[in-house]
Amino acid sequence: MKHLYVKIILLILYCFPYVYLAMNADVRKRSILLYGIIIFCFLVYSIILRKIKNIQVLIIGNILSYLSSYFFISINETEKWSWYFKPFTSTGLLILISVILFSFQLIAILCTDSKKLKKDVTN
Repeated sequence: MKHLYVKIILLILYCFPYVYLAMNADVRKRSILLYGIIIFCFLVYSIILRKIKNIQVLIIGNILSYLSSYFFISINETEKWSWYFKPFTSTGLLILISVILFSFQLIAILCTDSKKLKKDVTN
């Protein structure tokens, strides 16, 4: 039951439009700080989900994060951002960043798994 609450909270956190907010801050304030915050948050989420052994929430969460960012990008006339993100459009960059974030999360999971395997082998 305890893990159910963790899964629900993480799914709610994944629904936040992280990539849209980072791209918006990048265009408006020329700040890339939010990209780093996204990477940190998603790595923490993936490690938590790995510890409770629920990778399905990670996949669903990434899809929800992509969809929420896509929703905000589509309703906020972000095609004007194309001059800033050349050669990408705003949706193209959203896809690229989402794939990179998912890759970082998979790498974090593999690293935690390899540390666990090394620990098991040495014992």
